[in-house]
Amino acid sequence: MRRGILLPISITILLANVGFGAAWPYFPIVMRILGGGFLAVALIMASFNAVMSAVQYPFGLLSDWMGSRRRFAILGQIGTSAMMASMFLAGSVPAFLAARAAMGFFQGISTPSINALIAAGSRGWTGRGFGTVNFFGNLGFFLGNLLGSRASSLDPRMPLLLGSLFLLLSALPILWVREEGGETAVTPFRGEKPMRILASRPALRPGLWPSLVASTLIFTSSGMVYAFLSLYFEELFGMEHVGLIFSSGAAATIVSVYAFGRLQDIHGKEPYLILGALLYVIVFLLYGRVADLKLMLLVEALSGTKYAIVWNGFQSLAADLSPRGGEASTLGLISATASLGWTLGPFAGAAILAHRGFHTLFLAAAALAAASLIPLAQTVKLKGRVSY
Repeated sequence: MRRGILLPISITILLANVGFGAAWPYFPIVMRILGGGFLAVALIMASFNAVMSAVQYPFGLLSDWMGSRRRFAILGQIGTSAMMASMFLAGSVPAFLAARAAMGFFQGISTPSINALIAAGSRGWTGRGFGTVNFFGNLGFFLGNLLGSRASSLDPRMPLLLGSLFLLLSALPILWVREEGGETAVTPFRGEKPMRILASRPALRPGLWPSLVASTLIFTSSGMVYAFLSLYFEELFGMEHVGLIFSSGAAATIVSVYAFGRLQDIHGKEPYLILGALLYVIVFLLYGRVADLKLMLLVEALSGTKYAIVWNGFQSLAADLSPRGGEASTLGLISATASLGWTLGPFAGAAILAHRGFHTLFLAAAALAAASLIPLAQTVKLKGRVSY
């Protein structure tokens, strides 16, 4: 693994996730203060992820074509910071949602290039490489949850201002990234016609299609739940405990993500993705059953573990399927399926909550996560038959 890439990117992800960890749990709460209902809360997540899903693959393709990673990553992080500040300043539901959607555009610019840098810096050990970066990312999310909890005691909007500051700082370490032979040597696709690059995408190989379907199903179920979970926690335990509960999940991810990354390199990604999907089912069912704060902290810790397994597994599997220099577009596609799930899930969750309630929501999400086991089982069958 190449420290000249992974170290500065790890610092970038750490700082960015301090920002997201501070702000994200309070988006639904601020939306409610502005007068929005369940549909408006759903649009917070859906607008961001719809835009992000639409732009990740094209910008990943453009990054592969131009042979540039750093400039896309820096632009995306600065733009995301500006949109977080706009959300802090927003005085109406439409202004809040417009800034959130624009944030998805800028994250869609940076995410494929950042993932491509991680893949380039950990070739041959993608599980461990993504595990290392995700370790720092979840450490940032954990710290952000704690800082956001303190900031929210001053004003529910303050975590958003704090998040904007850390997101701006996250652009600086990218300047230290040392790519192989400079930016122009990153990819063999530089200068080729974009449609020719598209035709050669490993994402079109049979081995990746089941993972794309499974990712969409899992993250749709995730969007159904996590778009509204902070409201559920506030209702059950009070706003002062929202950040604390989410920090429990982030702490568990910190502990588990690198270990599972190494295990995925040794034993393969597919069996661990199946384990992660099963844990999604279990966690969603437990959300509807547990009403004690201490037990909920344990459930959220299990939630952090399942996320570490699943997201690290999908990222590293996609990286394994990427040709040298084509990482941004392939990783952009797997990220786009997650964003698509987070676009569809909040609408489904809002519809259920409008008519049934949280317990029905958790059951429906568990059923959808269980459905992802079908395409994941197919990835195990294809392993060995498809050239990775």
